[in-house]
Amino acid sequence: MMHNGLSHFAGRGLPTIWSVMSSNQAEAGVAPVFPFTDRDAQVIKEWARSLDDWLVSSNREYLAAAALSHAHNARANQPWL
Repeated sequence: MMHNGLSHFAGRGLPTIWSVMSSNQAEAGVAPVFPFTDRDAQVIKEWARSLDDWLVSSNREYLAAAALSHAHNARANQPWL
């Protein structure tokens, strides 16, 4: 999931979050200059939407599995249920 959309940005010379935060520019409050297009913003929004959908579905699966496990454990500990 985390790799979706990365090919759009590969090879463009964009800084990483780490390189920006660890540079002197971050301390000086200077915004780095790099080309960022409307399409870049669109790719990021699409990625965020996909990540949201993935997290919701993963959470739903996790909660269903946890509920099933809890019910199984309750029956094992209290056979009269």
